[in-house]
Amino acid sequence: MFEGGFARLALERGGHLRVGLEDYEGEGQPSNVELVQRAVALCREGGLPVASCSDAAEILALPR
Repeated sequence: MFEGGFARLALERGGHLRVGLEDYEGEGQPSNVELVQRAVALCREGGLPVASCSDAAEILALPR
């Protein structure tokens, strides 16, 4: 997800990231926390906002 530049390209084109071990195809065995940290860093590098847990629940219209 991160090594090939696909995530950066998606963000640059206005897309969103979904982070999770089931999506990971890179080297090593990062934890979910490490993947989230990489995604947040990538967003911050691009000056893009990062949704909080509450933001994500609202965006997805999850029941309270």
